[in-house]
Amino acid sequence: MEKLLKELQAKIVDVLNLIDVQPEDIGADDRLVGGKLGIDSIDVLEMVIMIEKDYGVKIDNWA
Repeated sequence: MEKLLKELQAKIVDVLNLIDVQPEDIGADDRLVGGKLGIDSIDVLEMVIMIEKDYGVKIDNWA
């Protein structure tokens, strides 16, 4: 689980081009949207696309 968390932290920083943020700056319980990282709805879409592509998971929009 720890390996997956570190991998996701690195991918979030990379995919979202978070300047001045290191993967270890993102805590496991940190709020991503509306938190200190400034992630918005477009960033969420980019993360969903990355997760679907890299992990073969389908994330449905059922809101």
